[in-house]
Amino acid sequence: MKQIISLFIACCGVIWLINSGCKKDQAASFDPGAAIIIDSFTPSLGSGRTEILINGHNFTSDTANLKVSIGDHPLKIIGASVNQIMALVPKKCGSGVITVAVGNKQAQSSTSFRYLFTHTVTTLAGNGEPGYVNAKGTDAQFHFTDPVNNWYRSMGIAVDDELNVYVADPGNHCIRKIDSAGNVTTLAGNPNVSGHTDGQGLQAAFSLPYDIALDRAGNLYTADPGNWDIRKITPDGQATTLFFTAVDPWSLAVDPSGQTVYYSSC
Repeated sequence: MKQIISLFIACCGVIWLINSGCKKDQAASFDPGAAIIIDSFTPSLGSGRTEILINGHNFTSDTANLKVSIGDHPLKIIGASVNQIMALVPKKCGSGVITVAVGNKQAQSSTSFRYLFTHTVTTLAGNGEPGYVNAKGTDAQFHFTDPVNNWYRSMGIAVDDELNVYVADPGNHCIRKIDSAGNVTTLAGNPNVSGHTDGQGLQAAFSLPYDIALDRAGNLYTADPGNWDIRKITPDGQATTLFFTAVDPWSLAVDPSGQTVYYSSC
């Protein structure tokens, strides 16, 4: 019986100490004359929407007067006291030191939070089967390679400022355009004709358009090893021959101004 009474008294003492500590912590507040100190934070790495617990001294529970950031990216504050802050990492935040600011005073962590970018892979257009179909998403078809012509692989892809994607389609002798919604159209070339003809849209003819590059004005340049030439295609699909090459061109690059074109044979 005495042991039970002693245990009861001890439990009451622990509860009193816990309550006293909580009341003391609740009574504490930010001291504008003292420094803000960040002791640690956890976790040390994560992606968007990761919750970070920041431990330190002289924080504030007044979230209206509290700011937490990583680099230039502000974090959403979930809760705060004078010794701890729970904050939410925004998407695409990036890595950097953690800054805690109360009014015009601030402190930075001694180590950086490491942001982990996550990537989601989806199919913009095409379905893995060779063919020629202008359509949206997986209803579209390209002819980059097939079991009969497995010696070639398209290496041409470029993206303009409007997020349109352009791809060289050597199996269909043309250049295809994919808008940001996944709609596929033919910019220049005729899938039924292999040859060399300057013209607009389907009036143009290519042999093996293999690589492409884009200048800042939105003009495309393509290397066509089947014709041994470099072609220029304007945004409206007008294809012209810039020059014929000394060797079969398989890859190319262009400076942003479009004044100089480089090509290689391999």
